[in-house]
Order: sequence, then structure tokens, then C-alpha cells
Amino acid sequence: MQFIICDSCQEKDIHCPVCLGQRMALSFANHFFYWQKTMTRPHIYHARVLKLIKKIIDALLFIFVLIVWLSVLFFCYKFIVNGGDVFTFFARKNILMQIFWLTALVALYLAYRIFGAKVSAETVIKLNLDDLKKSVKISQDVWSEKNKLLKKANVSRAFDYESLDLIEHSFLLAEKQGCFLAPAHIFYQLLEKKQTQNYLFRLNLDVSQIRVHLERIFVNLEKGSGVSLSATKLFLQSYLEACLTRREFVALEEILVALNFEEGQVKDLLIDFGIDENKMRQVVAWKRIQQRIAKHWHNLQSRAATKPKHEVNRSYTAAVSPFLDQFSEDLTQLARSGHLEPTVGKEQELVALFNCFNAGKDGVVLVGERGVGKSFVTESLAELMAAEEVPILFQDKRLVRLSVSALIAGADAPGAIEARLLAILKEVRRAGNIILVIDNIEALIGLDTESSASLDLAQVLAEELEKRYFLMIAIADKEKYNAYLKNSLLGQLLAVVNVNEPESDAAIRILETKTPYLEHKYQIFFSYQALDKAVELTTKYVHNQFLPVKAITALEQTASFVLQTKGHNALVTAEDVAAVISKNVKIPLTKVTETESDKLLNLEQEIHFRIIDQVEAVSAVAEALRRARANLVQGKRPIASFLFLGPTGVGKTEVARVLSEIYFGGLEHFIRLDMSEYGGADAVNKLIGFAGAQAGGYLTSQVKDKPFALVLLDEFEKAVTEAHNLFLQVMEDGRLTDANGETVDFTNTIIIATSNAGTDLIQNGLKAGQTIADIKQELVENKLSEYFRLELLNRFDGIIVFKPLSMSEVVAITKLLLDKLNKVLADKGIVLECKEEAIEQIAKAGFDESLGARPLRRVIQDKIENEIAKLILAKKVSRRDKIVLNSLDEIKIEKAK
Repeated sequence: MQFIICDSCQEKDIHCPVCLGQRMALSFANHFFYWQKTMTRPHIYHARVLKLIKKIIDALLFIFVLIVWLSVLFFCYKFIVNGGDVFTFFARKNILMQIFWLTALVALYLAYRIFGAKVSAETVIKLNLDDLKKSVKISQDVWSEKNKLLKKANVSRAFDYESLDLIEHSFLLAEKQGCFLAPAHIFYQLLEKKQTQNYLFRLNLDVSQIRVHLERIFVNLEKGSGVSLSATKLFLQSYLEACLTRREFVALEEILVALNFEEGQVKDLLIDFGIDENKMRQVVAWKRIQQRIAKHWHNLQSRAATKPKHEVNRSYTAAVSPFLDQFSEDLTQLARSGHLEPTVGKEQELVALFNCFNAGKDGVVLVGERGVGKSFVTESLAELMAAEEVPILFQDKRLVRLSVSALIAGADAPGAIEARLLAILKEVRRAGNIILVIDNIEALIGLDTESSASLDLAQVLAEELEKRYFLMIAIADKEKYNAYLKNSLLGQLLAVVNVNEPESDAAIRILETKTPYLEHKYQIFFSYQALDKAVELTTKYVHNQFLPVKAITALEQTASFVLQTKGHNALVTAEDVAAVISKNVKIPLTKVTETESDKLLNLEQEIHFRIIDQVEAVSAVAEALRRARANLVQGKRPIASFLFLGPTGVGKTEVARVLSEIYFGGLEHFIRLDMSEYGGADAVNKLIGFAGAQAGGYLTSQVKDKPFALVLLDEFEKAVTEAHNLFLQVMEDGRLTDANGETVDFTNTIIIATSNAGTDLIQNGLKAGQTIADIKQELVENKLSEYFRLELLNRFDGIIVFKPLSMSEVVAITKLLLDKLNKVLADKGIVLECKEEAIEQIAKAGFDESLGARPLRRVIQDKIENEIAKLILAKKVSRRDKIVLNSLDEIKIEKAK
């Protein structure tokens, strides 16, 4: 694609002798497109006067025809009343009949004038594949050599009546402002159109807000008279959009989409509102899909009214099949009567299916994961067969879906199922025009026959298929196909057509076909962003289902939620979808609220209310969370992973606990693994489960249940190397496969491993005056390799050294723990006052150089909490009393006055 600008007129809207006023052209696929249309106020008003005169003439002609025809009807009625008949009346040769037949011609002419005026003289050029492969580099003197090109077109002749009328109104608006016609004027006029308002409603945009922004843009537009170059480029881009989407004419929708391509203030405005060319194109396609679906249903029902149905037993010419009818449904009949939901997005699978049968295969199996739309393929085929838009091999055929569960149900006698199947196949053979569809084909494997215990029904079906008297389409889940069908005789006879999970755009188109039903059922409306968000979030966070089913499920749940919370006729937004999916997967997916934003920005302060010192650890974790919530984290890894090193009792585990409570919402999102329990040969099985076992491993089960969580690996160095390798995979790929082959997502977890490795080095280094940075470097280079592979260490986002606690820090921790006790007592109406001497005594009693502050909780429990509990139970202290802790051994009670 190449835009060419005339150098002679320097982009000015003048009558240039070189380009003849075209100024700009578009070279695409060996075609030369240009816009050339007289656009002045007098010309527009002159055209409008002519249109008004035309309407007056049309109205007079209509009145003339109406008067004559009413007169004819009156005289015809009198003629019949007097004993005549209609045919004799119209066969008479008199002046009235001559006028009548003349008005019939006038009526035809009037219809041409009215309806023909709304259709342009030319249609959009249809580009074939060969055209798209061609590309010609155009020089700047194209205006003198353009006649040598293969094809050229004045695109203004392909704009429909409504689009040209829009452009004229936009030009008059620009003239009124004293500006050149710009895309902003065209967009402003588009906002007046009902269909544009519908599109913007689907995009959850406020038309009035856009108008305000456009009016601000008008102030800065170039002053002058005529059509700006950017407007001309917009017209060319609109024509190209119609060309690429194979539209017959350039309509308002093409102009709306093209606005997203033209660099400038309008495109910037749309981007500010979160709209790009893909979203605009998709929402236009959505409306056209709905129109096509409505037309499709109407056409199918019309065809159904003109073709025989039950009289020949659900087929046109076939023999009756009463036994088959008991266990099946005729998909072609359902399609003709409009009872199948229209499907889109399965064109690739249908082409593959046709190719298999055209290659001589008698059977095909559709293989895919549950929920990817395997049944949609057969229903799409049924619709094409009903519309007679299939290859010759499929014409005049019935597509009949056999229910395996119905076939098996109630067949208790030996060989009953085999007898049913053979009777069905006998009717299929006699009918001669049935294509058999068998869903869950793998269910036939293992069902014994009466004649031989070693022969199952699948083999019977395979033997019949080898006789080549019918065509069959089987459907199987991928896992069951590989386990049961692939290596069987039947599996070898069937050609495989893989049905894959649809790509994002295809999935959105499928959702667009489902929205009319959901909107009618729940009396709400979906925005395009809701569909887009459903596909995006289910793709990323829902791993136990597949598109499009998981996105459809999410939309239906959201529709129900919106109906309950907002009421009828509400618009379902992306935030609504995110809220519902967030609740299902237990992960915060909605936009960051102002309250949460404040919490994120002040996360270090929040943590330091409960953690003393350890600034490096707190800061690193807080920064990781801010990156994750701002969507700056790579999606294939956990939110963050840290290795905390340091002596016992310095706060490594406590930082993880506090973080889980503050950010993840509580300790229910805290998963702790004591890695000393995973030092044996069965460590991996304990983590991911045993193959075939119903219960999974502890790690995979916990993360599946709580995907948004903090995973603490306590004493990580005590786990075996195989366990370390599992977490190496988690930190690299963000996922882990359990023993049963199910993928577990770790991308919404924070992984913190703690270790006492190198404690002596840390303590000795600090005593020698080394900095934490020097100690960490020595640990990584010399000590940690004794416990961990270098590859594993490199996967951590941060290796953080916790320094031993000083006595002043232990005192501060003591105050935090006593504050917690004070809050508990406050709920009972009791006040706890701790003297400084008592706090220091508790701190000294609860500190140990080898255990850090870990004994501190036990000292407070044994010396303080136990004594207060005795006082309360003895009723020596009651509400409004004050407990004064003078020292570790002296507790005084001040009674309330």
C-alpha cells in the first residue's frame, strides 16, 4: 500500500493541471485509487435543490398513480357488482385502461427513481488473490503515467447515498467554521447517525463526551476552504477497507473504521478512549454477524416451508428409518427449521473435513479438547447442507447424529447393543443418503458383542465402515482418542481432523453469535470490551476448560450478575466480566481502585508497622507487587520469587505472613511448605502427587485451590535436588504439571524460599564490619553452591540477606507483640499499660543469639498472657480496669473509678 501526493499542487485544494485536482492517490495491489468529487457550497446546495425537485416530482407521480389506481379499483368494484368479472374488466379497451397501464409503467419508473437513487453508479472493485500478490512501486510522476496501470478507480463513485450525504454535511460544517474539511468534522457528523451511536454504545463510549472533545479539536483546525489532505486520505482508506472486507459499496461503517487508521487528532482521541482499529472493526463485524444470523434464520425457515419434511421421514427421497430415529436426531432437519444455533469460526475444520472425504475416506474423526467446538463443526456442516452450499458428495444427504448413551440405555440382554447397532446400520444402508455422526465414539470401545467376548462394538462398526456403504463423522475428546481409539482398528480407518482452540479474534466472533440469546434471556446488553475481556481473562486464568466454552460460560455468569446488580437493560462492561472471573479464580483482576492504589504506594510503610528493620527485604517485595498490579510482569513467570537468607528468628517467615495478610487479603492465601519434609526419595510425588491417585500432591493441590497466593518454602535447603528442580521449572515457566497431567498455574503466586544456609558467614561477617552487600556476594560465590545449583539461584528475582537483630530491634518487636495483646484486651474493655522497664526485661528474656526473637512469643505467653488469663477468670479484673505491667514479674491492677 502506497499513498502518493502530487508535488505540483503541494497538497493544496486547487485545480492542478498535473493531478487534475486529485492531490492524493492510493496504490494498492496494482490498482490506482483516487478521490475526485466537486465539493463546494454552491455545488452542494445546487445538488440539494435538484434532490428536492426530484422528491417533489416523485411525490406528484406517486399521487397521480395512487389516484388512477384508486379510480380503477372503484370502477372495477362497480363492474363486478353489476355482474361482471375482474378479467373482463381489465381486458376492456377504453381510455381508463390505457391510463391504468400507463400508470403501471410510471409506477415502475417511480420505483427506479426512489430506490435507484440510493445506490451508487459503481461498486467497489473486487480484488482476487492474484491482485493481492501484485505490488507496483509508483514514482512521484504517477499522474502522467497512471493510465498505464492495470486498473484505476474514482472511489467517490463507490460511496453509497448515505455516506455521500454525510460527507456533504461534514463539508458544510467545516465551511461554517471557516476550516478545511477534516476527519474531525466527519466523525462529528457520524455521531448523529443511529448506527454509529449503537456501535459506540457497544464500545461503552459516551457520545456526548466525544462531541465535547471534537469541539475542542475544531478550535485548532487549519483555516481555509476545501477538503484537507487528511480527509482525502480518510476517503481512500475507507474505500480500501470496503475492498478488503469485500463490501459492495463504501458505507458509514467503513468510514468509521478508517478513522482509526488516519494519524492525527481523531485517532489520538479514539486511543484515549481505548479504541483502536481492531476493536472498531470487530464491533462493526459483530453487527453484521447479527444481521447475517437473522437473515440466515429467515432463509432457512423459508426453505423449510417449501421442502417436504416428515412426509418422507425427515428426508426428501430416502426410505423410512424408524429404528434409527429412536436413537438419533436429524441435524439437517433441525438446520432447515432454524433450531440450530448459527455457528462461525469453523471454516478451517470444514475445509479439512471436505478434503478428507474428497480424498476417498469414508470416515473422519474430529479430535479436540472438551469445549473447543467439535459439535459446532457438525452443526455448521448441517447448516451448509440445508442451504445446499456443500460439495456434490454431501448434496441431498441427511446428517444424522446418533446418541451413544441412548443406544446403550436399557440394553441389558447379552448382545442387545450389538443388535441395535446392526439394525441402525441396516437402515442407513437402505436409506442410501445418511451421513452418520457419532459423538463420544470412544464409548463403543470395550462394549462386548454377543458373538465374541474379544470383539467390541467399535470393531463391529469398523467392519461395517470397511464395506463402504455409508459415510461417518466421529467425535472424540483428545485424551480419550489417544488412550482408546488411536491404535484400534476403527481409529486406523478414520481420518483425523484436529479441532483446535480458536484464536482470540475467532473466539470473539463466536461469542458475538451467542450474545443475542444471552441478551434476550437476561435483558441486558454486552459491550465489545466485555467480550474481549472474557476471552482475554479466561485464556490467561482458566486452565481447566477451553475456548470458546469457558468464555461463553463467563459471559453467562456475568449477564446474571449484572441483571441482579444493575437491573434490566444495563450494559455489561469489561469490569463486570473481570469481577465475575476474579471471584471464580480468586485473583484480583479488576482495575486498581484508589484505595488499593494508596495501599500499593505505601506498602513498605504498612509492612513496617509489623516488621522491624529488614528494609531490603520489605522494599524488594513491595516493588514486585507494584509491578505485578500495574501489569508490568511477564505473564509466564510467578509475580516474584525470592530467597531469604539469615539466622533463625530474624523475621524471614514473618515478612511472608505479613505480606499475605496485607496484600493477599489474609492467611487463607498463605501456603507454607516445610521443606524438611521433602528430603526423601518420595519428595516429588508428595509435591505433585502419584500417577493415577485421586488425591494430588500437596503443592499442586494447594495452588489449584488458591491460585492467588504466597507460597513459602521454609528451610528450602533441606529439600532434595529433585524438589529444587521442580521449583526451577516453576520459576522459569510459571506452571507445573502434576502427576495426572493437569497443568497448574503459578503465574499469580509469589514464591519465597527461606534458608539458614550461611548463617555463620553472615554473623561473622557483620562482626568483622562487612556490609550486607559484601556478605551476600560471598554467600552467592562461595557458600550457597553447597546447597543449591547456580541455575536455581539465578532464577530468583532477589536473594536477600536478613541481618541478625540488635537488642533495640528486639525491644521494638516486643512492643509490637504487646500492642497486639493490648488490642485483644481492648475488645474486653480492659487497658494494658507496659512500663519501659518491663518491655526491656521481656525483650532480654525472649532473645537468644542462636534463635533470634523466636522465643519472644513464648515469653509473652508464659509470663504475661497466662497471668492475665488467671486474673480475668478469677474476676479480679473487669471492664474499664487497667492492667499495669511494671516489670516482668510485677502486674498491677488499677480498678476503674
